Amino acid sequence: MKRIHKMFTALCAAIATVVLAISFAACGNATGTYKFSSMEVDMGGMKVSVTAGEAFMGMTITEDAFVLELKDDNTWTMSVNFGGSTDVTEGEWSAEGSTVTLTDDSGVSQSGKLDGKNFILSSDVEGMSASITFTKQ
Repeated sequence: MKRIHKMFTALCAAIATVVLAISFAACGNATGTYKFSSMEVDMGGMKVSVTAGEAFMGMTITEDAFVLELKDDNTWTMSVNFGGSTDVTEGEWSAEGSTVTLTDDSGVSQSGKLDGKNFILSSDVEGMSASITFTKQ
């Protein structure tokens, strides 16, 4: 059980690192505040789904676990809140149609999809994959 918790924590940290280090560039209707809605994680064949408000591994994952704000001036702020600690980062954002492409300062890119009020960000890290859905507030 501790191994799974460590894997989940490592995956969340890896996703947060990719997302947090990112810069974007812009579609007007995408602006706003998005909060965590759900997450699907595949940890080497073990699949887990978590919805905001549910307990997972002894920790309740609230909608404030991930909060992303896409601002009108094409900047963003994201906070990641786990286990009593909060990491905050900011950058620039861009979008084309329903695709939001995230590129960090080192050139690593990741794309997410806007689907109505939802922003869906998927990531694969060291044999583990996750899809996080944010809902616009």
